[in-house]
Amino acid sequence: MKSSNKAHGHSTGLEGLLTWFARNHVAANLLMLAVVATGLIVSLNIRQEIYPTFTLDVVEVSMEYRGASPEEVEQSIILPIESELRSMEIVREITATASEGNARIQAELIPGSDRNRGLQEITAAIQRINLFPEDVEPPIIALDNGRRRGVMYLSIYGDLDAKGLVDFARQMEEKLLS
Repeated sequence: MKSSNKAHGHSTGLEGLLTWFARNHVAANLLMLAVVATGLIVSLNIRQEIYPTFTLDVVEVSMEYRGASPEEVEQSIILPIESELRSMEIVREITATASEGNARIQAELIPGSDRNRGLQEITAAIQRINLFPEDVEPPIIALDNGRRRGVMYLSIYGDLDAKGLVDFARQMEEKLLS
């Protein structure tokens, strides 16, 4: 024999609430209208971005070395800066890019550290380096004040010539954007 809570004169809070709404159709409809209206109002205020802007604790260093190949830029600028920054406790990760005549280094600071102190320490560390070639422009060192970052990076390679790879990359880009 099954016994229910109602047989003993007891009802749970949820059953009582559901029973009350079942008997009071107007209240149930008003609650539904309030929920729908709140959802519509909130949905109008939701910020949507394809590439969200956010601030990272990153110090960016860029240096120009006119006429130098990426290999020369790496050897004469990036490696000395990386070795100096790697020993710093405030630096979490270092990302560097060498291109024709230009070096770009990003030093991500440990979360929760003081950004301005990190900028000062990194600036002092780079100024201590005396191995740079004479033709190198002075470094530009700045905090990253919020920027857009890509959501995904895609590398394409294969048994195609350069034009074929570029065409394939454009097709992939169009498909991803659609």
